[in-house]
Amino acid sequence: MVWDLLRRKNRYELAEDVIGFKSLNVNFYLIGEPGDGNPWTIIDAGITGSGKKIIKEAAKLFGKDNPPQALLLTHGHFDHVGGVPELLKKWPDIKIYAHPLEIPYLTGDLNFPPPENVSGSAAMAYLLQLYSGKTLNFSNHIMPLPESWVPSLEGWRYIHTPGVSPGHISFFRPKDKVLIAGDIITSKQKLSIPPIALSEDPEMQGPPAHYNINKSKVCSSLKRLQSLNPTIAGMGQGRPVSEDSLRSGLDTLVKVFEKEAMKEDDLYKTTELSGAHTSNNGHTFRTVGRIASVFSLLAVGAGLGYYFAKKR
Repeated sequence: MVWDLLRRKNRYELAEDVIGFKSLNVNFYLIGEPGDGNPWTIIDAGITGSGKKIIKEAAKLFGKDNPPQALLLTHGHFDHVGGVPELLKKWPDIKIYAHPLEIPYLTGDLNFPPPENVSGSAAMAYLLQLYSGKTLNFSNHIMPLPESWVPSLEGWRYIHTPGVSPGHISFFRPKDKVLIAGDIITSKQKLSIPPIALSEDPEMQGPPAHYNINKSKVCSSLKRLQSLNPTIAGMGQGRPVSEDSLRSGLDTLVKVFEKEAMKEDDLYKTTELSGAHTSNNGHTFRTVGRIASVFSLLAVGAGLGYYFAKKR
């Protein structure tokens, strides 16, 4: 009974052919009709070590020695591409796609920008800077997504949803209005008694605070998703949200980020006049970063820290 509940907590069925899995604190998705030899696709690759779980779960659904048609990335943050090296080891010819604006962060050309505000999650913010951007180099494997279609996913489209990263995208299937949103929205499980029990309605939230969040762009991206009227949404972090909870959650988030975007515009006007924004933000991040570096690896677990220490 306990094992079944744990498994349900870590496996999400958005549709018969759209199944998500939790790996530590982030999700990846396997798309395809279950059955040995059937074609299938991966969306996102989770944290370091997730590659093994992807391979294991895919073998159950689609059979062994059946490589994916493609790996599609919602964005390039380290907790969504960590499993790529293991997948390339298993399937050296796997095709990896991302939005053209995200490509420079996956080829070692650019670093992701530091967050505007790291006070609430300094360790993760600093970790994001340490293990992203120029520390990643998939230049021999990554390809830009075509403009008007999604490779290997017939009937799907992708929507440019920046605000978390420049080339962040979400995937949508109009036929049944299934949405895979990446990190532009997240969800948090409500407390329940006993704690292991599953609440039917997770609480929808905005993007994780440790990213460089442009509130105005997040607001625009949320409006794009809202206009799709999705019936169910899989997140990069958290359990899926559906139907009325999804609609009301998107409505609330749009209103929140409209207000936040207005505050952000006023802040930029003020700081541009004073010339303080760039220097203060950089100084704050560097100061907090030095402190957070001591604790950053603990924020994502000893195993992740050990792997990155070896890589560095």
